[in-house]
Amino acid sequence: MKKIYKLIFTVALLMSAVIQLAAQVNGTAVVPTVSTLASPLYYYIESAANGTTPVLTNNNAPDDLRGYVMICPSTSGSKISWGALTDTNKDAALWAVVNDGGVIKLVNKAYPTLFMFQSNFASTTANEVKYDPRVSPNQLQYKIYSTGYNPVIAWNTFLCDKYSDQGVNTKTSWYFILPFESERTVNVSSANTLQGTAVITGTTDITKTSMGSISITANPLPGYVFVNWTNQSNGDIVSTESPYYVGANSINLIANFTQIGTVGQPFVSTTSNPIYYYIQSACNGSNVFSSFTGDFRSNVLISPTAAGRIIHKRINAVTTPDHALWMLENVGGTILLKNKATGFYMVGSRDAGTTTTGNGFTPTLQGNNQYTIKTADAGTPNTSTTNVWRANLCDRLFFASDPGENSLISWYFVVAPESATNYQNALISTGVSDVNKSDYSINTVNRTITVEGVNNFEVYSVTGQKQNREKALQSGVYLVKIKDFTQKVIVK
Repeated sequence: MKKIYKLIFTVALLMSAVIQLAAQVNGTAVVPTVSTLASPLYYYIESAANGTTPVLTNNNAPDDLRGYVMICPSTSGSKISWGALTDTNKDAALWAVVNDGGVIKLVNKAYPTLFMFQSNFASTTANEVKYDPRVSPNQLQYKIYSTGYNPVIAWNTFLCDKYSDQGVNTKTSWYFILPFESERTVNVSSANTLQGTAVITGTTDITKTSMGSISITANPLPGYVFVNWTNQSNGDIVSTESPYYVGANSINLIANFTQIGTVGQPFVSTTSNPIYYYIQSACNGSNVFSSFTGDFRSNVLISPTAAGRIIHKRINAVTTPDHALWMLENVGGTILLKNKATGFYMVGSRDAGTTTTGNGFTPTLQGNNQYTIKTADAGTPNTSTTNVWRANLCDRLFFASDPGENSLISWYFVVAPESATNYQNALISTGVSDVNKSDYSINTVNRTITVEGVNNFEVYSVTGQKQNREKALQSGVYLVKIKDFTQKVIVK
């Protein structure tokens, strides 16, 4: 029996040498080696779920779990959890694949009497554990399970469960990670602070020294999107991801951004004056809904090539840029949101299609040029608004009250460079000074519009929605209609 396990140990070492090691968030992914209880070799077990293949609507764990690891509870009979690696839990996140009396087990470092049991529990009673590698090129990802049970899966409320196998890059796929061997220091900066900033993820810091995971985030300003990280020492492109998990070496990284347009207000286009916008997410990760959040500030709305769910991605990830351009069009008195490339309209607040009936489009200002957007046919209740969601697809959410700026439902209207002149044309008559050309004197006091000497007038948003002129208005541009006279007015 000892010869057999010596052979297993030797084969594992050979495979480790042949298969290319992969740098992950908390160290290097390897083929695990079977050790012993007397001389355990410990690994972090890190999720391989990268957000590309979400398949479970009843699983509220984020689809992108890169960097999260299995963590052993302190008591027997409790579920194994998953979470971010910290200085406090790092030993509870270390596991060894051991041969104990001819049975392969998974034992924890912080609690050496606790083993994986029934795939998702920690127990003093152990059962045989298996770890099946995925096929090339994902052979460093593993399905991990106790004999006779479904694989362990990252599940709701930061706990693990057992579930049928979901395949590569999902919540049932895991890496065995050799921890980084030494501390490294990462410094970040922005190539242009007028375009965006760079920080250590979750902080305002620009430098970090650690043996553990180091994640960095690029924060584009409205009208700009993140492009890539470059090595300050040689200018080489290091990654196009944000957040990005830095590897084993110390490095100084620069965040690079590019401008896609100028933040503006949603004006309805005319045949002679079309205005195209990129509709850019303002979500910075501060708003959480059903355990889901993320920083999507480089993402814009993109029409699919065939009718279906609207996509949100970075503009430089779009094959045809016109798929990311939208205009507000008046069709028979109804304002619709129309895509330039496909001609599809937004329907149901989250889809693109050919329907022009019942799906009137409404942008509502939250503040600081951020809007919520929806169509009139957005389900029940029809106040559900467009939001960024899993797998880079849009969905619609209902909030009893507006969660506010920088949330999952917050968007900027970014005027495309090709429409800059037409946008300015739409603003030409804006301002109280223009009113002097008429017989009416229009004023704004405490965000309320009044017309001197006239009681019978109406106020509309620029997209045609009638406003209650007795109440204070949100900041923005409005249309004041007095008999046959119409005037644009800015409310600040």
